[in-house]
Amino acid sequence: MLPSMPHVRDQQHEALPIVEAARRLGVPPAWLRGEIDAGQLPALKAGSAILVHVPTIAALLAERAKGEAVSP
Repeated sequence: MLPSMPHVRDQQHEALPIVEAARRLGVPPAWLRGEIDAGQLPALKAGSAILVHVPTIAALLAERAKGEAVSP
């Protein structure tokens, strides 16, 4: 059994600021913020910070890309 490691974050449940989330997703922060502001992607406002759940956004972007794929 592995020892408890409370200092290690569970990336499945981690919400990140826009700049860090954009870096992990490989998109420009301004684009991500624009999609959030337009209501196209979900985010959580915590005080003055806007937080993004990266796995959720990644899944939504993958679904969007499937829908935009052009058939041969």
